Amino acid sequence: MKYALLARFLLLNLAYSAGLALAWERGWVVPFFDNLISYAIGGLYVVGLCIAFVQAGKTSRALNEAKAGSGALLEGFRAAVARAGDLRASMALEKRLESRAGVLIQICELLVILGLLGTAIGFWLTFQSLDLMSVDTAEGLKALAGAIEVGFGLAMTTTIAGIVAAMALSTVQQMLETGTSKLIAAVLDG
Repeated sequence: MKYALLARFLLLNLAYSAGLALAWERGWVVPFFDNLISYAIGGLYVVGLCIAFVQAGKTSRALNEAKAGSGALLEGFRAAVARAGDLRASMALEKRLESRAGVLIQICELLVILGLLGTAIGFWLTFQSLDLMSVDTAEGLKALAGAIEVGFGLAMTTTIAGIVAAMALSTVQQMLETGTSKLIAAVLDG
């Protein structure tokens, strides 16, 4: 099948989108976008998806060309083999193609780090408010409960958003790595 990697990418993200739509419909997503860190996580995730889409398209096209025995990648590899020999050319090809995944790995790590940053800020806000509250009155207890809810809410929503986004993007990244491995094998065999 032509563009099988791109088709799998689109199918996987369609499933993720359906899950997100279901979560949105049930009211689970709305609380996640009540702070800037969650917006940063969402934005970074979208950037990662765009990068992954471009990479899936390039890899899928190159894989189709390599299987057909033509294409710029295969011709470049053949020229490199003629100049440098099989081993050096194949190592250079592998390094070049596998480096594509590096950006997505870094984005996944940043998503988790942003989630943990939100956790730390949420806890800090909670503990900051504990020193300022007067708990000897009913109003003081209500204010304390409200401050704890806000701080822990920030901590939990950013952690969950960061981890879920990283897991989804990590799955996409792993799929691209598999496609890249197939591309390397097709070029080396071609």
